[in-house]
Amino acid sequence: MIKAYWDMLNPNTGRTIQLDDRNLRFIDGIGMLLMPGDPDYTPYPGERVTPPHKPHRRPRLSPQDLTNLNIQPTNTTHHMDTDFHFNVLPLPSGGNTTRVVFQDDLATPELTAKIKADLEARGITLTEEQIAATGEAMARIIIVEGMAKSRPVRRAFGYLTWEPACGGKHESPDFSPTPENMNATGNGRLAPQGQALFDTTVTFHREAVLGARTPVVTRIFDGSMRECECITLGGPFRLSGPRAFGPDPDPANAALGIFRKRAGADPVRIAAFSDWSDSEIFGSWPAAIPGTGDVELSVATLYPRNAHPSIFKYGKSLPIMP
Repeated sequence: MIKAYWDMLNPNTGRTIQLDDRNLRFIDGIGMLLMPGDPDYTPYPGERVTPPHKPHRRPRLSPQDLTNLNIQPTNTTHHMDTDFHFNVLPLPSGGNTTRVVFQDDLATPELTAKIKADLEARGITLTEEQIAATGEAMARIIIVEGMAKSRPVRRAFGYLTWEPACGGKHESPDFSPTPENMNATGNGRLAPQGQALFDTTVTFHREAVLGARTPVVTRIFDGSMRECECITLGGPFRLSGPRAFGPDPDPANAALGIFRKRAGADPVRIAAFSDWSDSEIFGSWPAAIPGTGDVELSVATLYPRNAHPSIFKYGKSLPIMP
């Protein structure tokens, strides 16, 4: 999908876009033209449209398929054990999403050196200065001749597609457009040949489950006083929550469990429980909690595949009952 302008030529037909164009849509008052591969795209008479690309359903390509695509991986730049690191983030509405783990930057000098090594493996010799100048020229042309003129760069050198994006929602039709309020940007994606190269190079590596999932305490019940939000030293307790306590913490891990803290003293850890379920925790308060004043409560648990503990702090201080 690309932004449509008045008197703009439709790249699929070579003719000026009309209001009754079958692939013209208006989203928040902005004209957008569907492109081949977009949902609901309708081919024009005489146009051949290939089915939309669906990477998650595409089978792995055989070595013969790669040869037909003219992909020439070399040992200097591509490794079959490359890890793609990602995190899983729980969503408040249910389900999960994934986010890339940014490990380090591929800076221009390193990129230039890798391109030089790749070319030399093919028998092509260029200096790093020539490669850097070529890369700079390509980037400038994509911006000036592509993005600034709303021209997608289709399957550049067989591997990448770059599409300009511009537009936004404004209260008044008489607003003054600027690069800031028009949100001009570009979106890169892989062409089929680039996707095939990526698929045969990468393996996926989960780092952790992060984000919204934390142990939450909604009710603290003291068994000795049979009251909520208080502590009887040495007496039984029950903590309740919305099914989010996770697994029973490892007693040997000093960072996990239930922690009690009073002013002027270190936290006291409870590491053993009579029962720890996803929604309730049963145990006994410590026989003594040093310090002065009321007690702060926190719960620390480690969810499966998380790299670090998730910590919840109860919002109210708890008095110690005589």
